[in-house]
Amino acid sequence: MRISSEMGLEQYADLMRKHQEEAVAMSKRLGKLSIYKARAERMSKCGIYTRGLYCPKCKSFHTTRSSLCRDRLCPNCGWNLSRKRARAVLYAVDHLSALQPVEVLHLVLTLKHDTETLLHDQIAALCRNVGKMLRYARIKRYMLGYVRSIEVKVGNAGFHPHAHVLLVMNQDYYKSYIPQKDWVEMWRLACGLDYDPVVWIKKAYACDQPENTVAEAIYECVKYTIKTSEWERMTAAELYEAADAIHGRKLFNVAGALYEPYMMRMQEKDDPIDETVTPCKKCGTNRFIATINL
Repeated sequence: MRISSEMGLEQYADLMRKHQEEAVAMSKRLGKLSIYKARAERMSKCGIYTRGLYCPKCKSFHTTRSSLCRDRLCPNCGWNLSRKRARAVLYAVDHLSALQPVEVLHLVLTLKHDTETLLHDQIAALCRNVGKMLRYARIKRYMLGYVRSIEVKVGNAGFHPHAHVLLVMNQDYYKSYIPQKDWVEMWRLACGLDYDPVVWIKKAYACDQPENTVAEAIYECVKYTIKTSEWERMTAAELYEAADAIHGRKLFNVAGALYEPYMMRMQEKDDPIDETVTPCKKCGTNRFIATINL
């Protein structure tokens, strides 16, 4: 879930409260695992204070300071980071499309459920094989850049990690279209599989089709590695394995021509707070400083 540009300040507070409550619930689960007690304590206080700039005309809220715990397992911090990444990726795609015509694709790569292999090793193999496949000449000749993220789900058959990939291709891509069955074959080859894996690929359409916009594909690619609903259904043993599996792992990656504009946007400094005049970058209306205490 992300912040809408049509929210009032009270709605922002309600949305922040929802994610802060998820952080508290997660901290209680972690607190039951003795090795995570300190992390659980910090997480329980995540996001209780937020300060930012609110525009009454655009109804946009720009966070300038917040009491985030910055823990990788925290649902609140995951939500905040996914929002920041999404804005930076959208900026990078817009920047690249202003220089040349591009085609944007959303690719999902999956593997069969594997109850024999540790999640840590499944994720490592997934990251390695995505990179391997994207270096194939048939893809590389058209690819300008990509965004890759790992999502983990859990069910009766154990963990199910899979990769979301946002591919930005040059305008020649559809002159030699790669059919879905060929994506399956390339993914099978990259992973060295003896079966045909499930591969989903779709064009991210322009804004005249709201259900399939480029922005929606971007938000899908940068969402949480493990959603709150997935954490909630895990047993204590699964929770420990998942926490260990994502520790120190690079689960999100931006490459190619998208990298520099993405990093430039991610490294932008927050707006300085002027107690008298803080004009909105979109409409020029004077914003005011708002503090939300949960």
